[in-house]
Amino acid sequence: MRKVKKNLNDIPQRLRNCNAHLDRIINERKNTGTKAIQAQFNIYSGLAEDVNSVKYKLKNLYKGKCAYCESIKDDMTVDHYRPKDSVSGGNKLGYFWLCYEWSNLLYSCSDCNQIYKGYKFPILGRYFDFTSKSSAELKTDLNKLNSNLNKFEKPLILNPEEKNFSPEKYIKFNRDGKPIGIDSKGRGTTTILDCGLDKTILNGRRKAKLDNLLLYSIAFLIKNPDKYTDEEMVLEFKEMLEKLKCKISDEYTLFYKWSLKNVKEFVYDNPILRKLPDTGKFKINLKKAIEEKFEVTF
Repeated sequence: MRKVKKNLNDIPQRLRNCNAHLDRIINERKNTGTKAIQAQFNIYSGLAEDVNSVKYKLKNLYKGKCAYCESIKDDMTVDHYRPKDSVSGGNKLGYFWLCYEWSNLLYSCSDCNQIYKGYKFPILGRYFDFTSKSSAELKTDLNKLNSNLNKFEKPLILNPEEKNFSPEKYIKFNRDGKPIGIDSKGRGTTTILDCGLDKTILNGRRKAKLDNLLLYSIAFLIKNPDKYTDEEMVLEFKEMLEKLKCKISDEYTLFYKWSLKNVKEFVYDNPILRKLPDTGKFKINLKKAIEEKFEVTF
């Protein structure tokens, strides 16, 4: 995950035209408790290339990546952070009044959104009682992500649009790409479980990104071990380490952040470096590059 800053006033045109239909949904569910009137799927399902669509704005905000796993896939969807139709263990009508709320919509792959997260929305506090609010009140700013609603419910699933969000406070990774929750409230662990962030295939993709970067970077040494002086090797290794500072548009930025924080484990001790023809010589220069680059000592 990574921090995403959304302008809550820059609402996609498709959402601006939904007020009348939203009124019908709110009135039906409050008055009858039924779901005959559904949110209009075409509001979210527009092409990501359509500048008026929700998907278009979300794709640009999220740099084409899933809000949860940071993968770039062909099957991207619009996720309702608070489920609009039902909540597992909560109210069976869901957060229906948020179905067209801009601050409740995230860009997500179908795995995280539909296969894993689905209707899950675990909290530490108490679920909001919509029955105590009028239809007009349900359409006020209490819907916004950073409103008192979050303070009241205390959601466990992380949201990259939260104010002052810093994902490294909640999730870390090991060298094999496996995510581990680290905060005392369990938000990291819950997000990993409920969004499927610990899938074998996903962990493998993270690990492969790092391994391929290292392999590509040391290819010159494998092919021409005698061509470089110690000083030149140190410079080459520094360039390799610089590439770990990935762009926000790259997949798995949080994993790369952890690789930089734990460069000895992720890089220096990485089995990939056993492919070097003279491990001793090269590792001495790699160690020197790391120490100079990050001002650390082994």
